[in-house]
Amino acid sequence: MARPHIRTALAALGAALLVAACSQGAIPPGAMVLTAASGPIESTIRLTSGGVARTFILDVPRGAAPAGGWPLILLLHGGGGTAEALGRHTRGFPTAATVRGYVVARPQGLDKQWHDGRAGVGSADDVTFLAAVVVETGRRVPVNPARVYAAGISNGAMMTGRLACTPTFRLAAVAQVAGTIGVGVAPGCQPAGPVSVLMIMGRADPIVPYAGGNIRVPFSTPGSRGAVVGAQAYAASWVARLRTPTTSTTIVLAPDARANDTRGAGGTEVEFATVDDGGHGWPGGLQYLPKAIVGTVVQTFSANDVILDFFDRHS
Repeated sequence: MARPHIRTALAALGAALLVAACSQGAIPPGAMVLTAASGPIESTIRLTSGGVARTFILDVPRGAAPAGGWPLILLLHGGGGTAEALGRHTRGFPTAATVRGYVVARPQGLDKQWHDGRAGVGSADDVTFLAAVVVETGRRVPVNPARVYAAGISNGAMMTGRLACTPTFRLAAVAQVAGTIGVGVAPGCQPAGPVSVLMIMGRADPIVPYAGGNIRVPFSTPGSRGAVVGAQAYAASWVARLRTPTTSTTIVLAPDARANDTRGAGGTEVEFATVDDGGHGWPGGLQYLPKAIVGTVVQTFSANDVILDFFDRHS
C-alpha cells in the first residue's frame, strides 16, 4: 500500500496533467530576451485580456520577414503545463518552426489550463485572449494574416479545436495532438472559413479516450473533467466540411502510425493519424510522466515534422 505522502504526490501529479510596431523581426525595447544569439529571438510578452494580466512567449526567426509577413503558429500547452516547458516537452518545436520561417506564440493558460468548452475546465475567455495574442504579435513583428495556425496537446488540443470551430477566429490550419473537442462544443462548430485539420491520436491514450467519452484524469472523479468526441467521429465531422470533390489516401508515418488523408477542393485537407500504441503525449517528444500515468510517448516519428509539413502545405 502506497505511503500517504506518495499517494498525495501522485494525486497532485495526475490532476495537474490535464485540469484536463517593428520590422524585420525586431522585438521592441523592454521585452525580455531569453535565448542565445544563435537561436530565434525569444521574448516574454505581457498583455491584459478581460481585465487579467496574461503572458505569452514569442519566438521570432532572425533576419528579414518575407513579403507579406511571417506565418504565425499559436502553440498551446496541455492542462497543468506551461508555455516554457512545452518547448522542452516537444523537443524543440518552437526552434524547428522558426528554422522553417514561422513565428511561434506560446500563450500561458490561466491557472495552467484552457477554457476549451468542457464543463469544469477553465473559466477565462481564452478565445478573446488568444485573439489578442495574434493582434499583439502583429504589432511587434510583421505577420501574414492569411497564414495564422494553431497547434496544441491535450487541453491545448481541445482549445485548438474550439478555435477552429469559432466563427470569428480565422485559421488557415490546425494541428491537434492527444485531444479532440468537448461534446458540448461540437454541435455549435461553425468555422470562420475553410480550415485544414491534422489530428494525431494514440489508440492507447489513458487520459483522452480514443473512442470518446469521459476524460480519465488519475485520482479524479469520473466525469469531472467532461467528455470528448471520439477521434474517428471528430475526423469524420471535419471531412464532411470539406468542399467537394474529395480524395482519400493512406499515409504511413511509421510502423505503428498511419494517417488517413482526405483532400477537398481549394486545397483543404483533413489528416487523421492513429498511433497504435501511442499514449497521451507528443510523438518524438519527452516521456514527461511515467508510462503508468500517460502511456507511451512514441519515438517512431516526430510530430514536429508532421505538423510543420502539414502547415507548409496550407500557405
